[in-house]
Amino acid sequence: MEFKDYYDILGVKKGASEKEIRSAYRKLARKYHPDVNPGDKAAEARFKEINEANEVLSDPEKRRLYDDLGPRWREYEQYRAAGGTATPEEFVRGTMAGAGRAGGRGSPRYEYRTMNEEDLHDLFGSGAPFSDFFYQAFGGGFGGTRRRGASMQIPGQDIEQVVEISLEEAVKGTTRVLQYADQDGTRRIEATIPAGVRNGSRIRLAGQGGPGFNGGPNGDLYLVIELAPHPLFEVKEADIHVTIPVELHVCMLGGQAMVPTPKGTRLALNIPAETQNGRVFRLSGQGLPSMRAGGKAGDLFAKVQVVLPTHLSEEERRLFQRLAELRGAAGRAAR
Repeated sequence: MEFKDYYDILGVKKGASEKEIRSAYRKLARKYHPDVNPGDKAAEARFKEINEANEVLSDPEKRRLYDDLGPRWREYEQYRAAGGTATPEEFVRGTMAGAGRAGGRGSPRYEYRTMNEEDLHDLFGSGAPFSDFFYQAFGGGFGGTRRRGASMQIPGQDIEQVVEISLEEAVKGTTRVLQYADQDGTRRIEATIPAGVRNGSRIRLAGQGGPGFNGGPNGDLYLVIELAPHPLFEVKEADIHVTIPVELHVCMLGGQAMVPTPKGTRLALNIPAETQNGRVFRLSGQGLPSMRAGGKAGDLFAKVQVVLPTHLSEEERRLFQRLAELRGAAGRAAR
């Protein structure tokens, strides 16, 4: 069975970070996506490989098994799905013992116990925990038993797909039409992304993942939300931050300033007299909405940035000069 080097497929080093893997996957997925290469079977096959590699390396547990067990990691995963409890090390030692043979001089010897069909049935019921590859490679170690687990149902693999949306879409909700290739051909799914999703939110589409084995249920498709950078707003969890320019005389004397919102509206904010530069005002409930009915929405935080006047007229200069004299006299009097 051919061993696929998933790191090589994505073009990253074995110790690559989660961010590096995600970045490499997105770059390659865009390049080889069937929509970009219509009718190109080679690109479609490459796209499948890229998705398979990302599915494994983006999942910490699957990646650990892949790194530890190499080409046998799926075998072990199926074994665990069937109820096996051995650690990866115990699994490897156990199957090596079952396949052992007395070799020539100097070759290693393994002690093993031959298991018959009845033993396998007692341990695992009607389904055996090993892959077809295992039985082809090691079937002789089980007294020539043919696999009884041919009817064992194994659930399909879960798939993760990064979806980038705008802040405005996160506030109002949106949809995405997804297209990807699997062993049954090209699939198109229209996914609803609810209002209020955060950066990193995971949306589960049940049964839309990899196909099951021997009639097992399909895996799930998880959409991982990534909010695109916004030129005006900064998002922190459910809260949204924005900087608003306020003229100097409004900060000194009081007045109103308009605050933009990601909904596309503008809110009037009362600015108290003598407001300092950098002061932050909270507009409750104006951040990202809650994804749960009755949940609490985030807040909108508006930070004041004082706008200093330029191109002063002669009268304005005289007024500032008078202000400077008054403030200076007040300072001297205070001392």
